[in-house]
Amino acid sequence: MNTTAKILIVDDNPDNLFTMEAVLEPTGFQTIKARSGREALSCLLKEDIALILLDVQMPDMSGFETASLIRKQKKDCDIPIIFVTAEYTSIEDMDHGYALQAVDYLLKPLDPNAVRARVSLLMDLYIKSRQVEQQAQLLRDSKHHLELIVTEIGDANKDLYQEIRKRRDAENELSLKNRDLETLFFVVSHDLREPLRAIQNFSRMVEDRYTQQIDEKGQDFLRRVVRGGERMERLLDDLLALSRAQRMEAPSEEIKGSTIVNDALQGLECKISKTGALVEIEKDLPSFQVSRTWAKQAIFNLVANGLKFTREGEPPDLQIGRYQENGEVGLIVRDRGPGVAPDQAERIFQLFQRAVGREVEGTGAGLAIVREIGERHGGRAWVQPRDGGGSEFIVTFGKPTENVMRDA
Repeated sequence: MNTTAKILIVDDNPDNLFTMEAVLEPTGFQTIKARSGREALSCLLKEDIALILLDVQMPDMSGFETASLIRKQKKDCDIPIIFVTAEYTSIEDMDHGYALQAVDYLLKPLDPNAVRARVSLLMDLYIKSRQVEQQAQLLRDSKHHLELIVTEIGDANKDLYQEIRKRRDAENELSLKNRDLETLFFVVSHDLREPLRAIQNFSRMVEDRYTQQIDEKGQDFLRRVVRGGERMERLLDDLLALSRAQRMEAPSEEIKGSTIVNDALQGLECKISKTGALVEIEKDLPSFQVSRTWAKQAIFNLVANGLKFTREGEPPDLQIGRYQENGEVGLIVRDRGPGVAPDQAERIFQLFQRAVGREVEGTGAGLAIVREIGERHGGRAWVQPRDGGGSEFIVTFGKPTENVMRDA
């Protein structure tokens, strides 16, 4: 945790100051207290502040007045401000606060977990933003710098995922899983989606209302912002799916392989029809001790992958069959696509890692979810070359049950 990043807490009530300080102590960030707007302005001149928690109702100078003076005192000041209030705030007051670059409102009495989650997220973003400030400035003038920022965000997501896995392996697996997955679920479903919706909504409003006032280069940048928001929403959906897969309970029902495959294909009927794909299903597929929902998701992802990657000018040609070797049992999806290079065979199963560019739709999370589903069932997932060209994607669900059923 970066302890040099400081949080300024402004409240005229000493008890509220100490309470907020105690709530934020577990985050590891240093807090500075101010009992008035004037004292807050003085602190800003002396300290490097990353975030301000500002009480709205103060006797000498209100939170809104203090925020206005902060913006005037520090030229180009973009320190995020969270307003704290004990009363429901009108839409007009909220607009006033957002005009002063406020990022959120918190209502008293405060929920300690929600406060820590929001503050931690904003502080983490602050720390990362210091590394990309120069690139962000050049972003307004160059498409090249926009691509750099997107690449760095992808690297940050990769690093975050790897760190979560390292921490999960280093400590007690069960307790750490529960804590990290609860945090991930909260962030994905609440904290990350709220600012994302704001970015998307306001970007579309600007696009609808002010397109004629923006030059062609600015319109291109705006379209990229909208597309970036849509891509981030898909990434969040995939992260949420991965989080749910990691929380999957041990499978307790025996499901026929044909049922799993048919469930998956039903969700891809339109895509199969549109591409003119040929999908051949092997008879007498074995049964598996699996979660029906997640086994279907794994096959859905593999078939969708096969429909996406094809040889130029040829419709998809897929075969779905059994895999049963070396004490493992599962399903195999064969395609006649361009194949996977040997040095990419492991990489494509890592989160957000792809062997193709952005011109091919997808987020790079589908195969990572397949592998997670396989591992949660005591199996694994991998790819190997197919005789005659193409690839074979295999997902196994552990060892066969004693009573292995066969479909008639």
